[in-house]
Amino acid sequence: MRGVYFSDPPRMPTVLIADEDIAFVWWLGEILIEAGCTVVPALTCDDAISLAQDLHVKVDLMFVNPSMNGATEMITTMADIRKLVRVAETTEPAV
Repeated sequence: MRGVYFSDPPRMPTVLIADEDIAFVWWLGEILIEAGCTVVPALTCDDAISLAQDLHVKVDLMFVNPSMNGATEMITTMADIRKLVRVAETTEPAV
């Protein structure tokens, strides 16, 4: 039989959402889940780092509110532990 064989099934992208606004985290999480992503929600930067380490998952994309306390340090730490591929900053819309 000819074809392409995978040793493991394709992995769904894992997206970490770090924002203090629980409504935003929930809203974006729902959209990403419907798109087939695995979502890791966090309301603090410390929680985001702990979850990424404890769950032993590779984070493909991270949405982070840059105004959160510790956001810069969190991004550096995530990159250092090599669990981060890309970062997208969330910003609140201008009023």
